[in-house]
Amino acid sequence: MATFPKGWPRTERIDIDMVGLVDLGGDDRARAREIIHDLRNALGLVINYSVLVTNELADRTDLVEDLTEIGTAGRRAAELVGQLAALLGPGEG
Repeated sequence: MATFPKGWPRTERIDIDMVGLVDLGGDDRARAREIIHDLRNALGLVINYSVLVTNELADRTDLVEDLTEIGTAGRRAAELVGQLAALLGPGEG
């Protein structure tokens, strides 16, 4: 399980009532899928670059700790985006 800094707002599961995705119509649902796609791309960059830079700076333990936290936060955010995608249900195509 990922560890987060003190005070990090953490939610194990997304509350479907809080998100309100059930009530989205066709156009809004399609836009939500586009946003999820863009978020996944952005988070992929954050996660992958944190790994690349961590490997480059392996001897700088002070920076490696920070980069590890960035990667951990990115992976957790990606998990939450995946939950949002699941709430939308299957896509068209």
